[in-house]
Amino acid sequence: MTRAEYFVNMADKRVLVLDGAMGTMIQRLALVDGDVTFGDLPPARGCNELLCLTRGDLIHDIHLAYLKAGADIVETNTFGANRFSLAEYGLSDYVFDINLAAVEVARSAVEEIEREDASRFAFVAGVVGPTGKAASFSPSVDDPAYREVVFTDFVDMYTEQISALIDGGVDLLLVETVFDTLVAKAALVAAVSCMEERGISLPIMVSATFSDRSGRTLSGQTLEAL
Repeated sequence: MTRAEYFVNMADKRVLVLDGAMGTMIQRLALVDGDVTFGDLPPARGCNELLCLTRGDLIHDIHLAYLKAGADIVETNTFGANRFSLAEYGLSDYVFDINLAAVEVARSAVEEIEREDASRFAFVAGVVGPTGKAASFSPSVDDPAYREVVFTDFVDMYTEQISALIDGGVDLLLVETVFDTLVAKAALVAAVSCMEERGISLPIMVSATFSDRSGRTLSGQTLEAL
């Protein structure tokens, strides 16, 4: 039985506990410029994902803390590890490296907790987050039909990231904090394509964010519609 199959088996039997926030845990750290500097690039303050390459030990410790608190699933530190988001820091050419390192760091924490307690079994979820761009609505109020990025661009972007997460060895995928249903669809299309190409099947979870009391995403869907 693969770890992915074991995850499905366990999820059928009991509630599995997901870890907590990564960003706020990182904010507690006294980071210096050297922690977020890669190569000849200027310090990438705010790019938490880069820490997987530069200070993997810090990310490992956060994963381990959640596991020791009882989490069954740890999420890779890859919320913004896609080409669009990393481009803001001049890191768009390092999508594969960052995602691969993130999986390795998360896996090392899981392996450590499993060594310490033979009764424990935990999973690594490859996180795929949104970007600051949308596919369902225009960034310009003066031109509602305009799209800065189209659906196929999102599919290509997510294919690059998800390929790295799968090749790194995640047990499942988590499409996280969906606010635009069309972008979420692009991520799912990319995920299915990546798995079919490799002849594998991994569980996929999706989480969404609802902006107000209307119970709708920014793109207008209810949870039921999503």
